[in-house]
Parts: sequence; structure tokens; C-alpha cells
Amino acid sequence: MNDRKCIKCEKIFKFPSYYKRHIQSSSRCKIIIEDTNNEISSIIPEVNNIEIIEIIESLNNIDTSSNTSIINQEPVILTETKYFCDTCNKEFTRKSSLNRHKKESKCKNIVNNNSVTNNSITNNNNDNRIINNNITINNITLPQIIYPFGYENINFLNDSEMLEILKSPNGAIIAMEKVYSKLENRNFYKQNIGKDNISYLDSNLDIQIYKEKDFHDKLLYQSVEFMYRICFKCRDKLSLEDQIVIMKNINIIEKTLDMKNDVANLVSVMLERDFMNVSRRDLIQKFNYKLQNDLSFKDDKVKFLKEIKKELNSYYVSKTNTTISDNLLKNEAWSKKEETEPNIRKEDIYNNLNMYYINDTPRYNFFEEMKQDEINYLQEHGFTIADIKELINIHSERNKEELAYIDSTYDKDRSENIRETLKTLEQQNIIDKLANISLNTLIEN
Repeated sequence: MNDRKCIKCEKIFKFPSYYKRHIQSSSRCKIIIEDTNNEISSIIPEVNNIEIIEIIESLNNIDTSSNTSIINQEPVILTETKYFCDTCNKEFTRKSSLNRHKKESKCKNIVNNNSVTNNSITNNNNDNRIINNNITINNITLPQIIYPFGYENINFLNDSEMLEILKSPNGAIIAMEKVYSKLENRNFYKQNIGKDNISYLDSNLDIQIYKEKDFHDKLLYQSVEFMYRICFKCRDKLSLEDQIVIMKNINIIEKTLDMKNDVANLVSVMLERDFMNVSRRDLIQKFNYKLQNDLSFKDDKVKFLKEIKKELNSYYVSKTNTTISDNLLKNEAWSKKEETEPNIRKEDIYNNLNMYYINDTPRYNFFEEMKQDEINYLQEHGFTIADIKELINIHSERNKEELAYIDSTYDKDRSENIRETLKTLEQQNIIDKLANISLNTLIEN
């Protein structure tokens, strides 16, 4: 009976010849030929040596005419070829199964604009290295490095694209679309389109898994971070006044960006699009597999990652280090002192607000003049991204102090009207200045 029963699938055949044909044709049940007669006999215990040799000859065309034993034969490893659907990335062991899948499944009607041209991968049971690891998509070779999450490459953006991002009220979304459209930045994926998990490549080139909602929060932060990085990249090409206005625009975006309607929808579109075509999953998994199994490849990528971190280090230092404060600016930057200026005391000016708008008061214009003194001071002494952000915060706190005094002086309706006037003035000022930032204002190196 054992000469007619498959030891792998346990199927019983009517004749031994059917069994031989089965182990020849079934990729799942092909036997791996070991280097000793005893081991083969343990796999098929009741098949005699002659029958074993016949099976071996039929499978592998081994010349055994000079020896009736295979003890001294070199091990022969049977290879298994896998086929992948270039639309949904499903794996098949037979090409006919792949063809049937393409004809009968939902992939039949999906146009794959990013077809994988080398989708046949040979797996060796003794050596699991992937053959043909350079996959070509639309005649473009996949990048040799995938930038980790938080270290995405933005160097491909030109001046026009960077200014579009920095000036737009949708700059974070535009930046996300442009950055993650590049193959080398495709550092996150959804393992299963039906599950609530996102996997991404971290700064140590390891795969981490987050709940989708938590990852959206990280991505929200990252989309704004792109704008800060782009602004830093343009720091030598933009005036300080322009950078202040751009930072204010980023602050507004950061406070008003709607996670559910903006980032979440964009991420869903990217994931579903890539899942149905050349998946992020397949790209990152192949990259990660090579990292784990090719030491020279891993050493090269770790070294490259160190260079990326070194390059970004100056950005992070600029974003976190500030030396300015309200008192420092008042003592070091102001050309005039509030207490020595006539006709700008709160009680004298705001008692007359019934006569004119707040932006027409001497006190309002005094603070606007001092803002220019502060800008001149930063230009003379140097500044960081953190200095610009702190300057904006200082101005915001001053406005709160002024409004608090107005609230205590006027009735609610009047004070609300003044608040709206100041808010409108600030918004219009940002819009007007952003509109005037153009390629012509870029300072050539």
C-alpha cells in the first residue's frame, strides 16, 4: 500500500504508476532527495532500491547506471518556482493557476499601470536567497534604499514645488502626496487591507506595527514636519520676513488640519491603490528580507542611514534650540521703550477706541515698529527655526495681554468686535505676504 500512498498529502492511488506521476507533477508533493539511502528509505519505507532509483531518474535524470546506490551522490535540490499576480500580489505555484486567477477573479477588470515585469522568483529549499531581487516596474529599477519613516527624502523637490507647499493652506497634504509618490519613500504598508494595522520601516530599519488610528496621528505630525524641513532647506533662499509668514501658515495648518477628512482619506487612497498594484508590502518586505540575509547589504544601508541622520541633525538642532525671550528682545532689540513713549499707555489709548479702529492707535503701531526692530536683531545675530517659532509665540502672548485688558475695559460685544478685527488683520496680512513670495524673491547662493 505504501508504494501507492503519498507521504505528504496522504492520498492513496490505484496503481504505483499513478503515485509516481503524482510526485512528479505535484509541486507540493515533490520529494527532496537526501544524500543517504537510509533517509530515502525512511521516507518511502516499502519501496525497494530499484524503484527508488527509477523515481530519481524520472525526476532528475541522474545517471545511476554505474552504481546502484545513491550514497555517494551529491545532494540534488529541487527548486520551486512561484508566480505572483501583478495586480493583487497573490502567490501561485503553477503558472496555469495564475492564468486562471487573472481570467476569473476581480483582477481581470483592473488595469495595472505598474506591472511587475520580473514576477517569477525562484526559491531554493537549501538556500533561501531571493533570485532576481532587482524587480523592475515600468522599466524602473526599485531603489536600493527605502528611507525610514521620519527620514523621507525631500531632495527631489525643486524650488517651485517647495514654494507651492510652503504657501498653500493645504501644504501638508500636498507635501505628503509628493513625498510618498516616490518609491524610495514608500516606508509603510497595510499587511491586510481588512485589518486595522499599519506596518512601517523605523529608524533602525526594523518593521514596526501600529494601530491604524495611532499611525494616522504619526502621519499627521509627519506631514507638518515635511513643511518645516522644506522651510529649513530654503532658509538661505528666503528672507526672514518670508520665513516668519511661512511659519505662521504652518502653525495654522497644524491647528486646523482635519485628521478624518484629510490625512486619513489620503492614506486610505494611497494604501488601497498600492495594495491593488505594486504593493508597499511587497517592496518593504523584500527590502527587509535582504537586510536580514545579506550582511554586506545591511552594512551598506546602515552606513547610508547614518549619513541621512547626520544630514538631518542640523535641522533638528535648528528646530529645537532657541535663545530669545520677550525680555531679551525688549532689552536688546527695541530702539524705543514702551514706558518712555508718550500717548501709548493702555489706559490712554484703549479709552479712545470708540473713536477709531485698534489698528489706527499709536499703541498698535508702536508694537508693529518694534516687530521690525526684532527682525533686524535676529538677522544681525542669526536665528534658528526655533527662534522664529518663539518669536511668533511672543507676539501671540503680547496680543493676549492686550486683549485681556480690552476685555476688562469694554463690554463683551465691543471686545469681541475688537478681537475679530485683530484676527482679520492678521489673516489678511498672512495671505497678502504669502502671495508676494515668489521665485523672484529667492536669493541665489
